[in-house]
Amino acid sequence: MLHLAASISLVLFATADSGRAPADLERPTLARCVFRCNFDQSWDANFDGWPTDWTRRDGRGYPHFIRIEIDESGPPGGGRSLRVDLNGAAASAQSPLIAVDPLFEYLLQVDLAAENLGTSRAGIALLLLDEERRPVQTLSSPMVGSVNGWQRLSVGPTPIDPKARFAMITLNVQPGDRPDLNGAVRFGDLWLGRLPHLRMETVGAGRLLAPDKRLVIECMAAGQFDADPRIAFTVLDHEDRSVAQGGIDLELKPMPAPRRSSGKPVAEPPKSIGAVPDDRPDGPRAMGQATARWTAPPLPPGWYRVCAKLSTAGGIMLEKQLALAVIHPAERSPDTCFGWSLPRGRLPLRHHTLEELIDCAGVGWVKLPLWIDDETSEAHVERIAQLLDSLEDRGIRTIGLLASPPSRVARQFDRTTDLAALADVLAADQQLWLPSVTASITRFSMQVRHWQLGEDRDMSFVGRPAALKRAQLVADLFTRLAPNAELGLPWDGSYAPPRSWPPSSGQSSSESTASVGFVALSSQPPMSAPELAWLLADAPSIVAAGAQSPARPVASNGMKTAGLSKSPAGGHAAPRRAIMLAPLPADQYAKTARWADYVERMIAAKVYGAQWIFAADPFDPQEGLLAHDGAPNPFFVLWRTTAYALGGAEHLGRLELPADSDNDLFAKGESTVLVVRRNAAAVETINVTAGATLTDAWGRTERFSAPAGPRPIEVGPLPVFLEGVPPAAARWQLDLVLQKRRIPAEFDKPHSNAIELVNPFPQGIQGRVQIVAPDQWQAVPREADFRLAAGEQWRLPFDLRIPSTAGSGKRFLRFDFDLQSEQPIRLSVYRALEIGLGDVMIELTSRIDEQGRLEVIQRTINETDQPASFRCELFIPGRRSLRSQIIGLGRGQDLKNYSIEDGREVLGRQLWLRAEEIGGPRILNYRFNAAQGAAVESL
Repeated sequence: MLHLAASISLVLFATADSGRAPADLERPTLARCVFRCNFDQSWDANFDGWPTDWTRRDGRGYPHFIRIEIDESGPPGGGRSLRVDLNGAAASAQSPLIAVDPLFEYLLQVDLAAENLGTSRAGIALLLLDEERRPVQTLSSPMVGSVNGWQRLSVGPTPIDPKARFAMITLNVQPGDRPDLNGAVRFGDLWLGRLPHLRMETVGAGRLLAPDKRLVIECMAAGQFDADPRIAFTVLDHEDRSVAQGGIDLELKPMPAPRRSSGKPVAEPPKSIGAVPDDRPDGPRAMGQATARWTAPPLPPGWYRVCAKLSTAGGIMLEKQLALAVIHPAERSPDTCFGWSLPRGRLPLRHHTLEELIDCAGVGWVKLPLWIDDETSEAHVERIAQLLDSLEDRGIRTIGLLASPPSRVARQFDRTTDLAALADVLAADQQLWLPSVTASITRFSMQVRHWQLGEDRDMSFVGRPAALKRAQLVADLFTRLAPNAELGLPWDGSYAPPRSWPPSSGQSSSESTASVGFVALSSQPPMSAPELAWLLADAPSIVAAGAQSPARPVASNGMKTAGLSKSPAGGHAAPRRAIMLAPLPADQYAKTARWADYVERMIAAKVYGAQWIFAADPFDPQEGLLAHDGAPNPFFVLWRTTAYALGGAEHLGRLELPADSDNDLFAKGESTVLVVRRNAAAVETINVTAGATLTDAWGRTERFSAPAGPRPIEVGPLPVFLEGVPPAAARWQLDLVLQKRRIPAEFDKPHSNAIELVNPFPQGIQGRVQIVAPDQWQAVPREADFRLAAGEQWRLPFDLRIPSTAGSGKRFLRFDFDLQSEQPIRLSVYRALEIGLGDVMIELTSRIDEQGRLEVIQRTINETDQPASFRCELFIPGRRSLRSQIIGLGRGQDLKNYSIEDGREVLGRQLWLRAEEIGGPRILNYRFNAAQGAAVESL
């Protein structure tokens, strides 16, 4: 089973605080100070204005003419400060060495004042070193500009690297694009404290757990504790509901002294002025550490958070969380279109390999950066090649990214060049980038057939014909070195993509040019599912309308053009399309809305024929599916469930369901997948067969046994996936034709109709159909027997008689089939029937006015030139009915108002509007609940 690293966060304290005055921010009561510096006279033993035992960074970019000295002014808490006067360059000062212990967590706080900073920024960092004084970790605060008064910067509290034995505090000032010659930064009241440490890990199964495996949590606590330390565990699901609880009492043991890897004690650094003596037992508190394990009860598939709270007699001390997913093992379709884009390449993940994680996520495609140069080590190149081979062995194909130039190429550009914009890089002298691109193609073209110019969010080619001509130089290079390669571009989905590369130098515009193989479509903000549907449905037929002005006007079809050729050169087909998907911003949308939107966009991209559907940077901390170390978030489970269900599937169409839920039917091998969802939770009736499975978006599965037939199933904004219905049975539901879908609102008279179908089963079939109409409706005949050969067409005529009390608008007819084939199959097929000809519309709204009356507004719209007259009556439970008339309404609309006293008494009750045509046969009945809402009905 795949292992994922824990996503652990300390929730009692912020990891950074850069906007509060020192007086407003108290230091944690559990923290013990290990180092403090306020730059008072004790820190200036030589009276030279430089703090004793401190060092300043020198070398390139850190000149000595930048003045750094102790300043008499200091933060409100007292003491003095270390002042840095800006003069166009960087400056950095480092504290003496401080002994640290990785059994604890550390919190650094520094007060800062910064004035007249333009583009320069200031910040602090905690540099961790191992026993040999080699750097192993750097923890940094945000970099800030000018501030009003003093504010406190914080780093942590956070665990430190297990190899860390010493720390140094660094105070940093960095210039921006335009060096500042004026301004000053002051640092004061440096404080480093350590806190009790609580580390939580899973045992054995990692962060992806099979349902048949038990979750085992191991916790290690270290620090100074009151009596009776205890850890309480709570497992929360995606809705923050507690699904399991437990607790363990801790038995403290003495804390070991830090030791070298050789086993010898670590040498302490010389005691600096700011060093604070080590802890001593204080009253009932004891210094120690403890380890405990807790086994959770079995968990169904889904996403979970495990919360551990360390408490003593004095209350809760620390809280930690880790994320995990319980998932069913599944087999990925070899033809899946789902993929991951990894612009940062192979990350250092814990407990597992990237290949295993990709394979587990239902991914069949991966984008990887493959741009190397002669400074790239052979060992690194070999690791990339091994990764490509490993992915290929798993049936996972790669798209190579030529983005983020390698170090030697990047060093040749000045600071003003945006290296993330590939078009700007290619605009430079070819000798700066051409050799490295050539080396990359030559090295990896045997393993990688698909390549993309630029990272997915690089829109530097859009709307820039000259940039596309520069990209054509790379296309020519591929033609010579890798003629079978397919080359694509990142592209803004709002613009029509190019079909071919521009002609090369010396080639006329009329000559045939190479096709653009694909475009990776994205947009900011992300396109909604309807926008994706429009884009994918219309984009293949887009013909660009010529080079446009910089304003990039919208073409007649709604898609912007972006400096493309006047027509599809050489008859080139539209490029294949890859859709890049990222969740909606967490700070603007509720989590449930983000989940539903993400899955809905995955489905829309699949329905409307995207050749690839990529998760845009799954390890992005804000928009990804996992944390940097591989810990899953809810989007990982939603992605995985959808990718496995729809990978390799082909869209067939949509079924008509009685609750009118949105759905899509897919063929997948020898079976089908029906995806059902709706905006609000409801119960939908869906046909199932024996052996079919129903899987919700979190991976929880229910298998159906006999008897087969319609089943009530709960549906909502997140989809459910019904798999295993035989394709012929699904086709029977999809292809049944109701001859007339709209009948006039004329009651107590027969309306002729018929159903038609073709036997989709590969063999002959016999059975019976029963027509189930709404209450008090009559269908003649109500049932019929049939016997059909494979592929034989059948038609059943019938009459419908509608009672005068029947409501108007959409109603469903149900056709119940009992089919006798290799095994009995029961199906209920629904078809909507509109009562009314659709030439007259009535809209009804209701609201409570300022006097407390319920006001019902009837808006009647006639869309024909034939005058319409109706006698209308609104029936109110327990009240006298209200009447109105519409006389000779031609094309246009008519408004009528009904006012009901004490309207709040009527809210929620059912009202009945009856509209009887004057001099005609039509009678409209419409029942609705009085509310602050609206309704629309056809007549």
